Amino acid sequence: LARLTRRQILTVPFGNVTSLLRYRAHCGGVLPPLDLDALLRLWEEGRGTGVCFEVVGAFGRLLTALGYDARPTPGFIAGFMGGHQALVVTLDGGRQYLVDAGNGAPLFAPVPIGPVVE
Repeated sequence: LARLTRRQILTVPFGNVTSLLRYRAHCGGVLPPLDLDALLRLWEEGRGTGVCFEVVGAFGRLLTALGYDARPTPGFIAGFMGGHQALVVTLDGGRQYLVDAGNGAPLFAPVPIGPVVE
């Protein structure tokens, strides 16, 4: 999990350019659901960026396909709850980790949930 998290952060740059272009393409109207396959193609080509909601959707799907129990969780950022999203990953034995791979100040490794961690 730690290696996958680090690789995700180093491969997909955090940024809002792709999101802003998507918003502009729909003239500020209702946005369709994210096309995670299209985002993945952009990232593979080194042409796209991602914000937390995009990265968590794609990375969570990858982790789930690999057999991990990964669930999105809302976060408090930019002054309001729900302004951020990360993943909670539960490993065998029930141990849970916060994986925040879509953050401008990313956490390069999963953070254990439970005891206080600095």
